[in-house]
Amino acid sequence: MYKADLLKKTQQILFKIIETLYLNDGPVSKQTLTQSFKLSPATLKRYLEDLQTDVQPLIDEKKVLFTIGTNTAEFELIQNFALDDWVFKRYLKESPKFQILMTLYEHGNVTNFRLQNELSMSEASLYRAVKQLNKILKEFELSIHNGRVQGSELQIRFFYYTLFQLTNYFPPKMSFDIDKFIDELQESLHFYFHSEAVHRVDSWLIISQHRLESQSEMNVEIPRRVKELYKKNELYQQVRSCYHEAFHMRSAEKEQFEAEALCVLLISMSIFNSKTNVARRFYDIYSSQKTQLADFVEEMNHTITGTLKVSRSQWPFELMKLVFDICARPFCFKGNLEYMDEIYAKYYVHNFFTQEARTVVKELMQIFKTHASVSLRSLIKQNEVYFQRRLLFVIRDFRHQQKKDIDIGVDTTFDYYISQLIIDSVRQIFKKEIRVKVTYYQPGNAYDLVLTNYHEEPYDDTDYTYWLTNLGTKHDLELIKKIVETNFYAQTPVHHLMLK
Repeated sequence: MYKADLLKKTQQILFKIIETLYLNDGPVSKQTLTQSFKLSPATLKRYLEDLQTDVQPLIDEKKVLFTIGTNTAEFELIQNFALDDWVFKRYLKESPKFQILMTLYEHGNVTNFRLQNELSMSEASLYRAVKQLNKILKEFELSIHNGRVQGSELQIRFFYYTLFQLTNYFPPKMSFDIDKFIDELQESLHFYFHSEAVHRVDSWLIISQHRLESQSEMNVEIPRRVKELYKKNELYQQVRSCYHEAFHMRSAEKEQFEAEALCVLLISMSIFNSKTNVARRFYDIYSSQKTQLADFVEEMNHTITGTLKVSRSQWPFELMKLVFDICARPFCFKGNLEYMDEIYAKYYVHNFFTQEARTVVKELMQIFKTHASVSLRSLIKQNEVYFQRRLLFVIRDFRHQQKKDIDIGVDTTFDYYISQLIIDSVRQIFKKEIRVKVTYYQPGNAYDLVLTNYHEEPYDDTDYTYWLTNLGTKHDLELIKKIVETNFYAQTPVHHLMLK
């Protein structure tokens, strides 16, 4: 499902026309537009006029230029702002499908009569919109029936979670218990969530609390293969303990489901960056217990390294974690809300990924679709577009792992002036290495190296920790430079390992 599927048919075409004009970065012939969207010249003329009316506020604010010529149309961005988000939200407000979804979210269970009144829709229009929605929700194994969303509670929450992420909607936080839970979980796991991870956990917990308040009955069954991901897992026990301390639910059954559901989110939504010890502990537990997901990830890593003709020693944990994250989402949940439709995806794939990377991914997809493992083959085929796009990032990261910026964080007990002196001194030794960045340490961010004068244990969100002697000596600077050169530059150039 693409986000444009939430719009009315006419709005979908308008949205795609403006995408095409914007991405072309120059005039587009009307003939190209009529052929692309299977429109008559007269219909295209009407759509372009409607589009001009819709973006007129942006034209008046001198944010965009929109020109309709005799044979061409052109759209130009003058000011820097989130055009795609603005246009999408502009149409989303008028979308009956989105309005129905939000009404059902707010109230949980609504009669058709109330839906008609609240949304000012006729019975026929409501029936038609619900029918269209059910075609979309089928991918998520959900449906709308008798004024409520029906299906697995885990799937319902996943759908609304991804819907809100997609539309940049953040439901209001009604309880400080969520902040308490996040604080206790960070303390228990000995790490800090980065800001995006906090946003994801917040969103999931807000949706969960709202569902508990608005629903008297819920299907709380979780698939067995998903349950095994946190069975005999001490990290799950810590999550559950923190949840119990923060929320104090009356029903033990509901509390268990809530903790399990949250654990599924932590597993499947890239909450932990690859440099944290928590991510490695999760990964090690799944691998040691031979879960089905661990088997999938191992098969994919084996196939990718074999196709690239590289040894496993040349395939670092960051890439294994990336493969894990890609597999975990469709393994734990059904359905997918794509941020990019075919127009945007085609543009980005061809402009941001090399032909070589696209060739490798194409070969990988052929191998996976004929893989000996029936369950892996099925997972790939059910999520073919998803895997095809996500694997491009794996190959891209592999190509650029030797070229990436090296981030060094400085975390000391010194005052600002002394800390700045240390940062400037370290920057000087890398002045010819433009890909080395030296900044103040921020908990939750990922660093390659952290410099400290007081932290007794290695940092959780970095590969290497270096303990400075007082203000740092010339000897320290030499050792720091050696760490960077040895661990980030003195390796086999990646481009020699790629397929020809």
